Amino acid sequence: MIYFTKLLELSFTENTDVAKNYERIKHFMNLTEKAPDLLKVLQIRAAAIISLSESLTNKSVSDKQQIYNSILYYVDKHLYSKLKVSDIAKHLYISESHLRAVFKMYSSISLQTYILKEKVQEAKLLLRRGVPAGEVAKLLYFYDTTHFLKTFKKYTDTTPHEYLAHYQQSITK
Repeated sequence: MIYFTKLLELSFTENTDVAKNYERIKHFMNLTEKAPDLLKVLQIRAAAIISLSESLTNKSVSDKQQIYNSILYYVDKHLYSKLKVSDIAKHLYISESHLRAVFKMYSSISLQTYILKEKVQEAKLLLRRGVPAGEVAKLLYFYDTTHFLKTFKKYTDTTPHEYLAHYQQSITK
């Protein structure tokens, strides 16, 4: 995880297309999670470096793209806090309406939906590590456990319990 975080930070500091690199990194992280052994993990990491090196050579990013990249980075770094659109706007020194407009320009979903989807993805990792749903709700700052359960079901079409059972079944095959 730290390895991929460092690659994303490098992408951000080099003023590249962080959104694209973030998606690439998520893809490689998913592959790493499913890797059967250490050799496969190392092969995936090498592929990640090669893939990301292409984008590091293309540094031209517009101001709006830079704002979008900053939003993605901020959300990623603050999943374990109360994430409010107003706080992100303050952090980036722009209005909420401009922030929402820029995000919508590069994404097919609203910023609030993106935040919730990212929190649900993080929740999946926590659940797989044995963290109870109630604790996951607290860690990721959902309003309460009920809100977490409804949000999880909305974005995964399954409950946390069902998700975990399906995940455990898939790794024992």
